[in-house]
Amino acid sequence: MLPPLNIHDIPGLRQYSEQPQLSNSKTSQGVTGTREERIALVPAQTGTFELEPVEIVWWNTAEDRLERTLIPGTK
Repeated sequence: MLPPLNIHDIPGLRQYSEQPQLSNSKTSQGVTGTREERIALVPAQTGTFELEPVEIVWWNTAEDRLERTLIPGTK
């Protein structure tokens, strides 16, 4: 089970999200789940914008433990 991304509002940017694409596939090692999210960020004003890092927390069923993945921020 993969949680939705937690993207905070960014002043000066409008966010438009599509419906997430979810899928499960069986492999020789079990079931692999994927979640694909697309978010368009449209500037509502001129300037420089900074995207914060996004942390994704998920349960690794192969290792039976909680995992954290960090998507770095950018300007």
